[in-house]
Formats: sequence, structure tokens, C-alpha cells
Amino acid sequence: MQKYFYLFLFLFTLSTSNLKAGPGDTIVVQAFNFNGPREGWVQFPSDTVSYEKVLMLYTLKCNPAQSPACGEWDYITYTNLFEHTHQYDSTMHMQPQFTINGDAPDTLKLMNNVSWNYHGYFQYHNNPSIVNTAIIGLGNKTMAAPLSSTSMDARSQFIYRASDIIAAGLSADTLTAIKFYVNNVNDIKNLKIRIKHTNLDSLDIPNIINTNFTLVYDHHTNFTNTGWNTLLFTNPFVWNGSSNLLIDISYREQSLSTIDNGFLAADSTSYISSLQSTKPDFNLKLDQADFMPIPANSLQQLDSFITISFWSKGDANILPAKTSVINAIDSNGNRVLNIHHPWSNGRIFWDAGNSYTNSYDRIDKAATPNEFANNWIFWTFTKNAKTGSMRIYKNGVVWKQGTGKTKLMKGIKKIIFGGMQANQNGYAGNIDELSIWATELSANDIKEIMYHDINSSHPQYNKLLYYYSFNEGQGFTAHDLSNNGNDFQLVGLPEWNNYAGINRMKAFEKSHLRPQIMLASGSFANSTLDSNFVVDSIPQQQVMVILYNDTVHPNTNKPTDTLLMYKAYYRYLYNSQGQLYDSVFVNPDTTLVNAYHPYWDAPFEVVKRWEIGRFITPYGNGLDLGDGFTWVFDVSDFEPLLHDSVELKAGNWQELLDLKFLCIEGTPARKVNGIHKIYTGTYWYHNQTIESHLKAVTIGLKPNSTGAKLRLTNTGHGMGGNDNCSEFCPRNNTIKVNGQVAFNEYLWRDNCDHNPLYPQGGTWIYSRANWCPGAEVSPYEYDLSSYLPDDSITIDYDMQPYVWNGQGSAPNYRIEGYVFEYLPAAFTNDASIEDIVAPNNKKYYARYNPMVGSPKIIIKNTGKDTLKSLDIEYRVGGRGAYQTYHWTGNLPFMAKQEITLDALKWWDFDGQKYFTCRVKNPNGQTDEYPYNNEMRTNIDVAPEYPSTFIIWFRTNSQSASQNKLYIEDRYGNVVYSKVNLTNNTFYRDTVTLPYGYYRLRLEDTGGNGLRFWANMPPYGNETAGSLQLRRLNKWVIKNFQPDFGREISQSFTVGFELGEEKINEPKNMVTVYPNPTIGRVNIALGLTQAQDIRLTLLDINGRLIRSIDKSNIKDQTLQLNIDELPKGIYVLRIELKDETIIKKVILQ
Repeated sequence: MQKYFYLFLFLFTLSTSNLKAGPGDTIVVQAFNFNGPREGWVQFPSDTVSYEKVLMLYTLKCNPAQSPACGEWDYITYTNLFEHTHQYDSTMHMQPQFTINGDAPDTLKLMNNVSWNYHGYFQYHNNPSIVNTAIIGLGNKTMAAPLSSTSMDARSQFIYRASDIIAAGLSADTLTAIKFYVNNVNDIKNLKIRIKHTNLDSLDIPNIINTNFTLVYDHHTNFTNTGWNTLLFTNPFVWNGSSNLLIDISYREQSLSTIDNGFLAADSTSYISSLQSTKPDFNLKLDQADFMPIPANSLQQLDSFITISFWSKGDANILPAKTSVINAIDSNGNRVLNIHHPWSNGRIFWDAGNSYTNSYDRIDKAATPNEFANNWIFWTFTKNAKTGSMRIYKNGVVWKQGTGKTKLMKGIKKIIFGGMQANQNGYAGNIDELSIWATELSANDIKEIMYHDINSSHPQYNKLLYYYSFNEGQGFTAHDLSNNGNDFQLVGLPEWNNYAGINRMKAFEKSHLRPQIMLASGSFANSTLDSNFVVDSIPQQQVMVILYNDTVHPNTNKPTDTLLMYKAYYRYLYNSQGQLYDSVFVNPDTTLVNAYHPYWDAPFEVVKRWEIGRFITPYGNGLDLGDGFTWVFDVSDFEPLLHDSVELKAGNWQELLDLKFLCIEGTPARKVNGIHKIYTGTYWYHNQTIESHLKAVTIGLKPNSTGAKLRLTNTGHGMGGNDNCSEFCPRNNTIKVNGQVAFNEYLWRDNCDHNPLYPQGGTWIYSRANWCPGAEVSPYEYDLSSYLPDDSITIDYDMQPYVWNGQGSAPNYRIEGYVFEYLPAAFTNDASIEDIVAPNNKKYYARYNPMVGSPKIIIKNTGKDTLKSLDIEYRVGGRGAYQTYHWTGNLPFMAKQEITLDALKWWDFDGQKYFTCRVKNPNGQTDEYPYNNEMRTNIDVAPEYPSTFIIWFRTNSQSASQNKLYIEDRYGNVVYSKVNLTNNTFYRDTVTLPYGYYRLRLEDTGGNGLRFWANMPPYGNETAGSLQLRRLNKWVIKNFQPDFGREISQSFTVGFELGEEKINEPKNMVTVYPNPTIGRVNIALGLTQAQDIRLTLLDINGRLIRSIDKSNIKDQTLQLNIDELPKGIYVLRIELKDETIIKKVILQ
């Protein structure tokens, strides 16, 4: 008995590895479900079961426990199969005898004592005149700031009210100098004085001002005399005479070893007039090679709540790159905490909680270069697993948040600062004030620690697990200032840095004291700008050299010792013009010469990763996937790997995932005889060097293989540089076989605006490098069979040349290249139905359904001989005769083609909502494999609309010329059209249609519908359009989604409802319109069979006015002109073969 494959209808669920049915039957393998893990071992039928084909059903559903319920961004996801070969190997490594900062130089010259860097630059000075002076302040107090401190560097701000300056005798003028009354001596390096106008009349710590100052003084200054000391301005400051003055004073270095609180004469104000940051304040500079384990003891307290905060200033010369600041794992090596700051795509990721699983909660957001580099920013990362809230704060304000994040943070065994486990993804930049809390700090709590050291007065102090101020400034240990004593060693030896005074942005203290100053005004008219060349000698940081000299166990990578020394240096000599005229190399104390020895990892099983499917998640804002949206992948080429126990991993936790496989039993058109991987991974598209990775690959072929295929899955990512590569730049690539160009590839996907999943909360309509948001990735396939038989074949994939300009995120391609070998074709004449596009109620085909016209199917030639003819039979419902369509063409072996059949005969429809299609007689021969000949789909029927309705159509404000509106009958004939439209115009057309089947279709050649968010304010100036169908009483029949991309349509009927049983028997339909009329009527006839008819027009009294005979009429519209008759009511009689139909006509 013949068995047919009815998709989704007749499925056998796999319960044991020995379950078998028979050819054409389907075994369902449930891999993952919405509520379970996304990786693990899955049981497939044994290799004694032969598959005709294998389909992978990839179903996504929004997760109501998170916000947004569907993941916000378009992420690349993979479905990977891991082939366990049961073969073991060990990797050999070459271990250098020493490393420094993660590098292994050939030689390294070192010194026991401090070495120096030299920084030469010009300092400028001027000699403006002093005409008027005014003393502000009584001078009856003393203070240290701004010219003495407990730290080498310092910064202070002072406010001087306009009223005080005026009272002292100064009016609006050009300020040329400032004087301080000093009581001691001090030599200060890079003393900077900056001034600005301000409306502030007092100061506060959260309002530290950093911008729009005028730099009036920048000089090494030696205060050698007590009393008034004059500092002449290099640049003028023009005081407006009414604004208060904010004076910012900083320095890099001082000669005093202790603070002198009596250094300056001062006075006290009734308001906060000064902010002073004068205590030692250091930070750590990391260089991607500093991986520092932190004691994990205190993390045992973590469960549902956490806060991690720090100041950061990334290295703009390196970032964005793959980095982590904090990474914590459990005893199984699973991630519990992680902060990518940022990742190579410029996004900041916050991962927290895994509830003892291998998946974790995550939120992330794209950061600008000024957010992850160049600037000091205070970042805070919180999680509350009880409420499901995760947040990222920037400078105390929520920057990104997510909900539904309930995974706990228990069981942390290891935590790394500066990177990830195994010394990967090191951070590049400066970090300060790192703290970790066993609670979710509030915004107010965060602001409390943003500018201040943490102490026991903080309301959450008892929840503080770790606190590192990094203010040691020297040494090899970072001290934990919480009560837990979790000190850690500075492995890799990051640099201690101070803020050079001017860069201080925290640790300020408020005071009523401010220096007594004398402001001077005058002129720069006759001044002379001059300069001195200055060379600063800056001590180098110690370096940590890690030694590997285990002579007893040489085949290891365990360090044996460390050296703490200084790098050798040159002493540079400059003349007074700042020109370098000589350099002297200072002899080192030690020179290390590197050598290498091999060592091997522990043996491991060779596991091959195969990508069997790639998918890009949709933009999730505002998206609803209902009970699930399914994409189907044909994974038949991986059939040899889909037997017995199979390890799989899929998805990325943006949405809920259900993954199942339909293993259709039977004989494949050709059996896979081998799989070879030739390319895999991420290939950076920076310049020509991509070809150094995409090299020609030669693979050996089996002697019994008669066919082969190259499969390339390639998607482009990264944007913002020249040509917007790689996401938004099409590429013309070539594939060489055995050294000759064999195929040209245009790497691009131009149908994103026709995505079945729409609309999405992002740029879903834009074409991209072979992918669309919310869509499966289709591989490029190339037949290599003409190169067989041979014992080998060489493949060379050449990307279009490109040189990146360094702007935006780095362009790259994710490439998987496989070659499949095949045994001879199983059949000579065979054809299969691959899919039914319409009618079909799958969501994937919703743009084409429901339909009333011509079915669309996809066939495949599964026989060796070229397919040139095929009979296709089909029907809708469960009764009635099959329609037959005879196809002719030229379809090679394994090729597919979409076919549009003749329009459906709905009058045979019995209300059973399915469509059946079958193929037969390939090339006029008996089909050799009947099990793939038939397919059945569930369908939804088109709605019935009234014969007369109103189209309400408003064009948008900028692109009406892109719109075309049509109504077509079931044969594709246009019965209504609206083209050549005007922007921002409302069209209202009344349409009358006779009995029949129709499809309304709105095209947008621009691919952005009637509304697209990126064209609307605040991003653009467009106003949205709209389309509605309404009844004559203006009730809405259909309201069309305006954000539809390229096209939107709706099929419908007039005169009957497809769901009614009463239309199972055909009937004659006659529609007269317009009615009432002013002179001409259309008589639309839809008859069950062609026949001769008579039209008779009578007046209201039954008198004959006109009689017309017509021959061989079936589906036709006739016209009758009665404008010469008096106004009134008339009777139209239509005499048919089996009945007479009466219609009343009103002439106005």
C-alpha cells in the first residue's frame, strides 16, 4: 500500500532507537522544547533506518518572563552538531622560558633600579600688563589647597561671586594675572589654572564642572618666596562684570612631602565655595595581559542579588575588542557573572546568573566609542533575581534594563578581574573603585559611592563583599577595603596611574574655605608670548617577568618564578629648540634570551563541529510570535551524522526555542558518501589578508563517489566603515575549482522587505549580506559533480578585495564551507513535491495566504535524467475531481523549481480545509519512487466581502510614487488599479465587483511600506499612510498593517462564503452593477458551464423593451446601455439553460 508524506499530519514520535515504520513515514525527533535546555544529547533512529530526507523545524516563541519578551536585537545564532569521532589527540604547545605582559620577546634587557621615560614639550608664558588689582577674601584663615596636598597631584575648584569681586574694586575687564598669598615654599609641576563664567553661587560634589573653561595658566611653578606670588596669565580671560567666576586649579606633581594646611592665606564663606580632591587617588591601567584571580570566598553569599560598580576609561587605540572586566564561573566551568566592556561589536554585555545550568541571563546595549573609551565613566551592573530585573547604570542613571531575569548566582568557584578564564579577552584601559555587593543598590545608593570612598556610613555597607580603591599607588597587591580581606595579587603587573591633577573627577570634599586671591586686570596688547622647552623625567613602572624553567618537568607550562625589574631605556638629549640631538643607551643589568620547549595538553577526544543551520533572531521590540513561528531547514546532507545519540546545541536565549527533526523514512535520491569541512569561523575583512585565511583547500575523494556539492554559508557583519561593510555591502566573489574560476557568487540578500515575519522593531526591511533579521540563512550551493571521477578536488573561495578605513565596527564574515560526496543517483525518473507555498496556513507563507487563485508549489527533480515533463494533480478539500496541470521544462538532477498552477476550482470545495497535490509521470515514465509524490497542507479560506465596498487609501508624505494598488481576479486579470499617486493624499474609491474570487495587492517598490519608523520623527520627516476597506456604512472590513515592507495582500470572495457547505454544488451567479445607474449597467456572469443565454429587459408593467441573445457564455461581463429610457424601475430577466434569474434595475 502506498504511503504519502502529509507534512505535520501523520507523524510518528520516536520513543526508542529501534522504532521503525516504513518508506514515506515520518519519525519525529524532539530535540529541545520551549521549557528545556538548548544543548545536550538527542536520540535519533539507528543507522539501520534509511532516511529519504531530514527536515529540522526551528520554532521560536517570545518569553513573557523577560522584557522585551522577544529578544531586542538581531543576533546570529547557530544550530551545531558535534560529531564524536572516538579518536583522541593531544595538542603540542611551545612554551617560552619567559613572558612579559603576555608576550614572549626574543630578548629582554632589564635593570635593577628605576628606569625613565622622557617627555619633552614647550611651556608658554606671557607678560601682560597689570593696571588694576582687587583682593578678594579677608586672609584671616589658612588652607592647603589648591597649592599643597597629601598627594603628588591635586585638583580644586573655587567660586568667587561677582558681588565680592565688584566690592573689592574690580569691574568688567580683561583679567591678566592672579596672586596667592603663600606662607611656605613648594615646587609644582604643570600647575594649571582655568576660569569660566558661571551662574552657580555655591558648589556641590555631583556638579563637578569639566567643560568650557579658558586655560589661562599652564606652567611649572616654583613658589620660593612667601607673601604675594604673582602668576601672569598666558591667555586672557575677559570677565563680563556680572557673572560669578569658577576657578579650577590642578597640578601633576609637588615637592612637598607632607600637606601644609597653613600654606595659603584664605577666608571662610557662608556657603560652599570650594571642592578639593587632594588625597592620594590612583587607578590601574590594564593592557590585555593582566588576568588577576580574586578570592572567591565572599561570593558564596551571592544568591539572588548583586551589584558590581567601577570607574573605567577604555583604551581607544584598542577598543572595541573582545574584553571582559569581571568573569566568574562555577565548579563546572559554567559562566555565572561576566561583563564584556565592550565586545568586539561595541556592545556592552552584562551576564548574571545561571541557576546551576550552562545558560545565563543577559542584557546588552550598543555603546558609543566615547562610552567605552576616552572618558572616565562610572558603570554599575545590578541584578535582582526575585523581581527578575537586571540593569546597567551609566553615571548613576539607568542606561539599559531587562526583566524576566530570574536565574540565581549561586555556586561561584572562580572569579577573574581583567579578563576571562584561561587568560582570554583581557581588558584594555583604566579601572578604578571596583566594588561588589550582595544586594541590588538603588540609584541613590549608587550616587552615594560614585564620587566618594566607600565607608561604614553607607546604608548597605553590611552587604559589601569586595572594595578595591586602588589607591596604593605602588606594590603588587590590591587591598580589599571591605571587612572581608579579599586582597589579590596584581598578576601581569598592571600599571599604577594617578590622575595628573587635571583628570580628577571624584574624591572631592566640600569646604567653606577658599584662598585669598588678588585678581589683576590689564592688557595683552603689548605682551610677548614666549616659550621654554621642558623635559620631564617620568619613572617607568616595574614589569613582571614570568619564568618557566622547570627542568625536572620540562613538558609543562607552569611558571617557576617571577622577576620584578625595570625595562632598559635610552636617555634622550634635546637642545633649547626642542630638537632631539642624541640618545644614550643606559646599560642594562640583565639580558634575557628566550628559548622554547614543547609541552602537550592532556589527551582529548576529537570532536568535529558541524553547523547544520544558521538563523538571525528578529528585532523583538513590539514583536509577538504567538504560539510559535516555525522555520524549516533541509538538513538531509547531514544524514550520516543524524543517527543514534547525537550532541546538539542551538539558539542563544533571545527567545524560547522548540527544535525537532522530521526523519522521513525511505530511499534518498542520492546517498551522502562523505562530508569535508574546508572553511570555518570568523574571517576579518580588514584588508587583503582575508585571503591569507581563505586559502585553497584540497580534499581527497572516495573512488565510488559520483557526485559532489560545495555548500557555503556566509553572512557579513560589522558596519560603519567604507561601503558600510560587511553587513550592508554586496560582494562579488568567485569560487575556483582546481585553479580555474568555476562559479561567481553575488553575496547579498535583497528580499528582507518581504520577510514573512513582520513588522519588527528595528531595521528589518534593509537588504544585507546574505541575511535578514528574523530569518533563516540560506547557504549557497554549487554542483561539483562534473569534476568527478577524480581522487581529489581543490576549492578556493576568493572574496572581493577590500581595504577597511578603520571606521565603525570591524567588518567580518562568518563562513562555513563544506563539501559533500554522493553515491550514484537512486532513480532515473523521479520527481518530488518539496513544498506547497499556497494554499497553506503555515505562518511562513502568510504573505501568500489565504488564496483563491492559482496554487504555488515547489518541485524537485530527484531522478538522474533531466526532468522535462511532469503531470501535477491537485484539489482543495476532500471530495471532487482532481485538476491536472501538465508541466514542461528543463530541470537538472536535484534542482528545484517553483510552479504556479491553474486557478483552483473552488466550486468543488466541500469545506474540509486542506489542499492535496501529487505528481506523476516524470518524463512520461512511471515514477520510480512513489513515496515523495504527494503532499497535503492545512489551509485557511479567504473571507467573503460585500460586492460593493469602499477603499480608503492615504499615501504617506514622501514616497507615494512607490505605491501601486491592484485588485485581481483569480486568473490574475487586473479589475481595479490605483497608480501614479500623489504624496499625502487621501483616496476614497467605491468598488463594485461581480460574483467571484479576488486578491487585493498593495505594492511598495521602495520596500518600506506606508510607514517605517526610521522615516518617521524623530529620525525622519515622513508621515504615515494607511489602507482600509470599508462597507458603504463606513464600518471597517479590513485594516491593513502599514509597516509591511515590499507588499501586502488580501484574497477574498464576492457572492459566497468558502466555508459554507451549501456551495459544494456549483451554482450560477449573476451580479448587476452599478445599481442604481444613470444609464449603463454591467451584468457579471459566473455560470457553472458555458451556455447560450437570453437577456430580456421589461418595464415595471411587464412590457418588453429589449431582448438580447448571447452564445457560449460562462465567465463574462456584459454591458447594457439604457440611458435613452425614462427614469424608473425595470426588470432584467436572464434566461439560462437550467434556470431563470430575475434582477431589478433602477434608472436615475
